[in-house]
Amino acid sequence: MAYGDQFHVGFTGTRQGMSEQQRARVDLFFSRIPTPWFFHHGDCIGADVHAHNLALEYGPHIHIHPPEDDRYRAHCIGDTKWRVAPYLERNRQIVVASHWMVVTPAQRKEQLRSGTWATYRYARQSHLPTVLIAPDGCELWLGCDNNPLTPTLQDRTFFGRADPHNQEE
Repeated sequence: MAYGDQFHVGFTGTRQGMSEQQRARVDLFFSRIPTPWFFHHGDCIGADVHAHNLALEYGPHIHIHPPEDDRYRAHCIGDTKWRVAPYLERNRQIVVASHWMVVTPAQRKEQLRSGTWATYRYARQSHLPTVLIAPDGCELWLGCDNNPLTPTLQDRTFFGRADPHNQEE
């Protein structure tokens, strides 16, 4: 998992960017992180840039995880630049380097062919505490209690049900 004694926050979102509601919730989340903290993102256009600019207001040490494919790269300026890597490998690096993940998908329903949702799934498989922020600003907080195999839901408003993977509803 994350390294060192400092607090590391990973971020993933889409090239379409964040809605105003998502930006407001991410800004609130960032405002409550104790300093010093470290922010990791994938350096793509859209949500990564929005989150990068929000984070700058709070002064974290910013880690850039650039994609191998330069086509959608934002070229943000950070304090630490990781090696260039293919998208999926880069997304896993962000998860592994983080204590928390913030996920801002473009849709409420999980998608199979989406880097944002793939990163979310990897964070969940890694038992990494995650806040999922829907386009309308609703949040789903997924963490772990003392048993890392038991998810704890702190806000059940995201999908109107306890777990986005629940296909029975």
